[in-house]
Amino acid sequence: MEDKLKKLVQMHRKEADTLQAPDFLWERIAAELDQQQQINVQPMRRVWLKLLLRVAAAATVLLVAGIFAIRQWQPTNNTASTWANYPELQQAEAYFQPMIVAKVQRLEQIGDKALTAALLQDLALLEKDYETLAKDLRDNADNQQLVKAMVENYRSRLQLLERILNEIEQKQSNEKADTQL
Repeated sequence: MEDKLKKLVQMHRKEADTLQAPDFLWERIAAELDQQQQINVQPMRRVWLKLLLRVAAAATVLLVAGIFAIRQWQPTNNTASTWANYPELQQAEAYFQPMIVAKVQRLEQIGDKALTAALLQDLALLEKDYETLAKDLRDNADNQQLVKAMVENYRSRLQLLERILNEIEQKQSNEKADTQL
């Protein structure tokens, strides 16, 4: 069968080379090819567009969540404006804070490192309590009990430091007296 087909093609080869397809046939073929290309391209464009929109939506959600998280956990620095309504708290802070810092520095100079570390942990707990009181004061403005508790917190920290320093200094002076004898 192949031989017959081969012979037929060879016999009419020159005729096939001279014949041309009509123009309308090529236009129809080109139009069909364009339609097939558009059909194939449109789904790919839609897929990429959907993917791009999903990625953009996810990025937007992450960005908004990040901004919200940063704002939630970032400490507010408006204590000066909050304390402006409480002059007694401003005075207490101005009085106690430098004294506490000076006593802590003195303790670090003369004290035992283990004792100093334990005392600093206790002071950190008192500082945490103070921050809780400050947050409550910001939330529940005009509460004199909270202001008094905050001042008392400063007083407690200073008294703790003074008591420990006095004990250390007394112990050191006793040890000096013992070594002199």
